[in-house]
Amino acid sequence: MKRTFWILGGIILVVIITGVLLVQYTTTIIAPAVLSEEFDAIIIPGQGVRDGILWGDAPQRIMLAATIAQIQNKKPFIILSGYGRGYIPREEREIEATLMYQQLVPLLEKEGISQEIVLLENQSHHTLENAIYSQKLLPSGTQKILVLSSSKSYYRTKLIFSSILSEYDVKVYSLTTQTQCQKIQEIPRTLATLPMLLIPTDVAKLMLTKTLYLHFLGEQNQGSSLISPSLCGG
Repeated sequence: MKRTFWILGGIILVVIITGVLLVQYTTTIIAPAVLSEEFDAIIIPGQGVRDGILWGDAPQRIMLAATIAQIQNKKPFIILSGYGRGYIPREEREIEATLMYQQLVPLLEKEGISQEIVLLENQSHHTLENAIYSQKLLPSGTQKILVLSSSKSYYRTKLIFSSILSEYDVKVYSLTTQTQCQKIQEIPRTLATLPMLLIPTDVAKLMLTKTLYLHFLGEQNQGSSLISPSLCGG
């Protein structure tokens, strides 16, 4: 009887959490053609690398960041975030932040913008680490932050960055609307993230996520793919 009660309670809890997530985070906010506000910092989380090439819409998000930097009077700092999937050594050409830097800097220099506004975060292996390590790079005085997310991981990115960077005014934009398939695929990943956000310290969050990652994936399988598998394509 007691076991049935706990199972039923667990199911109800999952349904409630899922419902809240669907209401709060499944509406993708598309970056407007003309931004009506200025930001102190822009964060671009990586989406993966395949054969030395940035995966997904990362190049388009880089171009948007360069455009925003061009039109803003006060130039924002741009944080390029990502080492790559899996806790394994990588060549320089497979590190997300490095590849993004190589694409962004020429766009800025073409407009006469110094590369000094670009900050590299090359330690993170997943979205939670993207947020935690990017926060450490935010310059003093930062208030308004724009996160340019892939549509694939939009509401997980919004949930994590809004939580980790709760002391800032954070907006999360995507370039395209998240498909229904992507929304469904993201639900278990987002639910798995929730307990991590309840852990009180960033150090504990990082230790636990790495331990779980290595336990469930296994170091021997981490190099098998440089991008997360997707049932939705892309």
